[in-house]
Amino acid sequence: MKKYFLFAWILFSSVTLGAALLTEKTIEPGTRRYLVLRVEFQEDDHSVTTGNGRFMINEWTGHDTAYVVDALPHDRSYFHSHLKFIDHYWTEASNGRIRIDTDDALLLPAEEDPYILDRKMRYYSDPDSIDHRLAALVYESVNAAIEASGSLAANDGVIIYHAGVGQDFNIDLDDSPFDIPSFYFDENYLSEYLSADEFNRLVSSGCSKGIVLPETQNQLQQNIALNGTEILMTGMLLGLPPLYDTEFGRSGAGIFGLMDQGSNRAGGLCPVKPSAFERCLLGSADPVEITRSQRLRILRDEVYKIPLSSNEYFLIEFRKNTGFWADSLLWSRNNIRNHLDVLSALDSLGVLDYTLENGVLTHISDHDMSLPTSGLLIWHIVEPETFGENPNRQSSPFLNLVEADGGDDIGKFYNTLDPSVNNGWKWDMWFKNNPAFSDNNPYLYRMQFNDESHPDTRSVNDLPSGIAIQNFYFYADSVVLELEMDTPARKNFYGTVFDEFTTALPAVSPSARTLIGYRDSSLYLYDDGELTKIYGHDAPYQKEKTALLSYGNSIIQVVNGNTVATISRLDYSGPGGTLHEVNVKVLSHSIDTDHLAIHGDSLFLPPAGGTGPASILHLSTWTVTELGSSSGSFIPYIRDGQLDHIEASDAAMMNGMLVYTEGGGYRYAMISTTTNPVIYAEDFHFRELIPLHMDNDGYFDIIALTDHNGRPALSAFSHNGYLLDNFPVYKDYQKLRVYYSGGNPQILAYDPSGAIDAYSVSAELLYSLSAPVNAASLFMEQVSADSAWLVADGSIL
Repeated sequence: MKKYFLFAWILFSSVTLGAALLTEKTIEPGTRRYLVLRVEFQEDDHSVTTGNGRFMINEWTGHDTAYVVDALPHDRSYFHSHLKFIDHYWTEASNGRIRIDTDDALLLPAEEDPYILDRKMRYYSDPDSIDHRLAALVYESVNAAIEASGSLAANDGVIIYHAGVGQDFNIDLDDSPFDIPSFYFDENYLSEYLSADEFNRLVSSGCSKGIVLPETQNQLQQNIALNGTEILMTGMLLGLPPLYDTEFGRSGAGIFGLMDQGSNRAGGLCPVKPSAFERCLLGSADPVEITRSQRLRILRDEVYKIPLSSNEYFLIEFRKNTGFWADSLLWSRNNIRNHLDVLSALDSLGVLDYTLENGVLTHISDHDMSLPTSGLLIWHIVEPETFGENPNRQSSPFLNLVEADGGDDIGKFYNTLDPSVNNGWKWDMWFKNNPAFSDNNPYLYRMQFNDESHPDTRSVNDLPSGIAIQNFYFYADSVVLELEMDTPARKNFYGTVFDEFTTALPAVSPSARTLIGYRDSSLYLYDDGELTKIYGHDAPYQKEKTALLSYGNSIIQVVNGNTVATISRLDYSGPGGTLHEVNVKVLSHSIDTDHLAIHGDSLFLPPAGGTGPASILHLSTWTVTELGSSSGSFIPYIRDGQLDHIEASDAAMMNGMLVYTEGGGYRYAMISTTTNPVIYAEDFHFRELIPLHMDNDGYFDIIALTDHNGRPALSAFSHNGYLLDNFPVYKDYQKLRVYYSGGNPQILAYDPSGAIDAYSVSAELLYSLSAPVNAASLFMEQVSADSAWLVADGSIL
């Protein structure tokens, strides 16, 4: 067999881990009892699979060379030695919390001869029905064990070793493409691809999950140890999530993540120690959360957590190799031909010890021997509300390594035969005088990690975090650094919505910047950078279907269902400021939450899109007065101290005059007039308007979001309809706000692609702020003469 090139990342079949991955903080400790089955196939001479269907005992059948790693014979003792390595690795990785039972009785059959299936290997890897064939392999293997002994012993999973090589690497010009891929299976998978009788037989006999592995990975005239694949797949059995994109096989964490390329380090001989995130799940690391500026010394095995928001954070850890880059010995010494020789050389230098048994590495003293250097690793984690079967998909990964070289290369394809950049390399680690960092930050005289460096500490939405790490001092076994946490580091709460109807709550806090927001099924109080849960709702809140308004020392909550709206009054109780429901009213139609208004004891409730009548809810008596129906939108305004409304798409009061949209333009008139006012700017379709003084001529002007000749635009008009100079600005803005600086209006326009642009009254772009993509709300409050309080969903700018 001859294959021409081996990429470095692992590909698995469509069988993926389909479970909730991070709902449990840590994986349950204890000893796992795995049944280990050895299965062969009917003998064959197919050239498209490796070997002849039987375990290799005396010769490398179907191979183009003899191998040192995982040497022959592949007898029962050989697989027992692999079970010992699995126990050794997880014991070390979990600090003894997780053990694997290595009792000889778990290795089946108890005799030397393995189970022999009725078909040839080629049958089980047919790409036209791969999942059905792989499920059949599981069923026939487990069924053979059941028939031999009558039942399966109690177990935590099944490990099936089959004859041949795994189809687990992306190989160009692969001339054995029908080798069997290694995979994880569970009840969901088995129930989908087995018949009901087959599924029930397995589950009732004690087989509900497991993994399938080959006898060896040696190929391409290269020694490729089976250890790496075993650890990756048993990691799935334990409940660790894959850190690569399981759909396309692209790397996510690179060589630094065990459940990714790190599993195949040193040619698969020595899987890397789990990353900080994985060690947290294993319970071998207890992250220390940092919420204030301080000087830190980070030792090996310590993990520090720096929060950006409620579900987004950095994990930082110090990692140390043996003092040598193990791979470099392969290149620099003629007498070193494989990674077993590397281990021997490191052992002779006194930096490593290891044990070989039956040709299998069963123990090694340092699992970070394959790291390219010693230094800091920084991980950027964004925990989503729910996880699917492919949690680290390239389109929206939950875990990324912050690459010190300023690149975002891991998992990318550059059409090169050198995969080192795509899978992580030395320059991704933070270490003294890293030249790659300097190359990407020529204006910085020393290593820094902040909002403006490259890479930066900004959130996943590109919002500044206020987090800065500087003054790195690297030592043999630790790193010392200075961490600064400015105020913005506590102001982004991804997933929590603060909207236009969220206002100051004087009954709870004297702060002028206290807000209430919602996330999942709870209300949260934001006060001085802290979130506190104050109310639990029956169902999850939804953006654009929820409104919260202050009413004295109470909160009015409006929640739209599909066909109804529920209005509640929530009052404060207890010293913690929690809320409880006092009154509730259900309307038989949805509410237009964009145009709710409270004036005095009256709550104006406009219907959504002509679904019902507009009404007033009298808050003092909790009774409703209907105002009439219309197919349009009802816009509230205050006239002579009274709440009134008009049918339009938008309206506002200016100097006692009502300005409102109608048809192809806008009108304005004194409220008391009975004449039909003139229509202005009729070539524009108005979506949102704000009247204000812009040119100091004594008349109001209008800022508006419009559509002109089919193009969305930011427009500005004089009071009588003429476009002001330099307008319109053709861009797809969706929300419009105005604040004042030095007495001059500043125009803010929200771009749903993730930006808020600030313009002067002459259409000069003053600055841009990063903002959440497709934000449902944009709340702004002028808090001083020269500053405004701006909130887009859960990001406070």
